[in-house]
Amino acid sequence: MCVIAVYNKGLDLNKEELKTCYNNNPDGAGLMYYDRVKKKTRIQKGFFSFKEFWKVASQLPTDIDRVFHFRIATSGAISPSTCHPFALSDDYKIMGKANTYADIGMVHNGILDDYTPKKGMKSKHSDTMQFIKEMAYPLGDAIWKSQVRDLLEEHIDGNKLVFVGSDKLAVLGKFVESEESGALYSNTTYKKSRWDVYFENDYCGTKYDTYYDVIEPTQEYVNYAKEFAPLSYESGFEIDDVNWDGPTMTYPVLVNTDGLDDETIDYVIDDLYDLSYQYGYYVWTYQDLKDCLIFWVDRPAEFVGLNVRGALIEDCKIKGDEA
Repeated sequence: MCVIAVYNKGLDLNKEELKTCYNNNPDGAGLMYYDRVKKKTRIQKGFFSFKEFWKVASQLPTDIDRVFHFRIATSGAISPSTCHPFALSDDYKIMGKANTYADIGMVHNGILDDYTPKKGMKSKHSDTMQFIKEMAYPLGDAIWKSQVRDLLEEHIDGNKLVFVGSDKLAVLGKFVESEESGALYSNTTYKKSRWDVYFENDYCGTKYDTYYDVIEPTQEYVNYAKEFAPLSYESGFEIDDVNWDGPTMTYPVLVNTDGLDDETIDYVIDDLYDLSYQYGYYVWTYQDLKDCLIFWVDRPAEFVGLNVRGALIEDCKIKGDEA
C-alpha cells in the first residue's frame, strides 16, 4: 500500500507526517510539481532514505502545488525506475527516468489488477506504468476535462491518481485531509499508529518503528498486545483498502522459506500475489525475514496450510502470546 501526499499552494510541509509516510512505505519516494519557468512538470524520484527525500522536498517553494509519493511495491522491482511519479509516455524508459521534465506527470495509489504485469515483482515495469502506457498516455490533454476524469475514476474502481501539468492539478479518488497540515493523503498511513506512539518512549523494554514489525516481546508487551491487538486471527490491523470505502482488517501469516534459495523465494512471493489476485484475496504487504516471510492478508484461513514451491504457510502469532 503506497501513499500520495498533495500539498496545495500555500501549505507548509509537515515533516513528521511525511516521515511517517516514508516509514510506512519505504520502497522509494518521489515528488513532482509544475515548473513555471520551463513550463513543464518536474519529476524527481528514487529517494531511498527520508533524509535524502527531505533535503529536496524541504527546498520547494510554497506557492506551487507539490505532490509526493511513497511506495510499497506490489508489482515491479524495487528501483528508482519503478518509483513514482511517472511521465505520461508510451515508453517505459522515459517513465523510468528519475530526474526529468514532462508535459504531464502522474502518481498512483492502489493495485490496478487489469494492468499488473505477468512477472509480478520480478517485472521491470509496474501496474502503474502499464496503465499509463495503455490508458493515461493516449488520453493526453483530455485528462484535464472533467468528463474524462469522471470516466477514468470509474474505470480505476477505488484506486487513487494525481496528475500535474500545464500548471494544473487533478486529483482522482477519495483522499483524506490532515487536520494538522491541511494536506490531502490517499490513505491514513501518514498517521502514526497507536503502536508507534506507545513504543516511542520504549515502554515494556521494546521499541520498534512500524506497526507491522515482528518483534521479540517482553512479557509486559505480551499482556499489552493480548489486551488490544495480538498478532493472531482474533484481531488484526485496520488499513485503508483500495477496493472498498471502509477499513479492512489484515492479519499475519508465516511463510516458512527455510532451506529455499533466493530465486525460489522470489517465485514464492510472486505466486502468493498471483493467487491473491486470482481469488480476490487482499495482500497489504510482506516482510522478508530470516528463513521466513510474513504476509499481511485479509483472509488468513485461505492461506494457512498451502505449500507453495516448498514453502509451507502457517499461522503467525506473537512469540510468547500463549502465556
